[in-house]
Amino acid sequence: FETQDSISYWEDFGKEKILYSEIVQSPQFYLDKEGKFIPEATCFLLVGENLNYLLGMLHSRVVTFCFKVFYAGGGLGDHGYRYKKAFFEKLPIPLYRNTTLQQHIKAADPATCIEKEVASLYGLTEDEIAYIESHL
Repeated sequence: FETQDSISYWEDFGKEKILYSEIVQSPQFYLDKEGKFIPEATCFLLVGENLNYLLGMLHSRVVTFCFKVFYAGGGLGDHGYRYKKAFFEKLPIPLYRNTTLQQHIKAADPATCIEKEVASLYGLTEDEIAYIESHL
């Protein structure tokens, strides 16, 4: 455990966190609620508040589209892209306001409900939503 003294964020491993892989073909985020999992070399973590909200946003088609088109620094092959920390810091996620997104995550058909809620948070029109869906 020599690294415990040299890694300033060591305590983050034991917190509730979102884990994600750097190179993906689709959103692959996992919420570790109990702080049991530790990322390996190409897996990273996000800690903070409102992680369920952030998890829903990161899995949405709208945020995936924004990330792929504006923040991923180009694709990897036909479908892949990289989730780089520098791009996450610039990703425009609306501030958490007690939305119904949390309830949608637990709904019977969470994907459809989440997509509508996220599109609403960004103020997207039906045409914009259709464009995003046709380009993913």
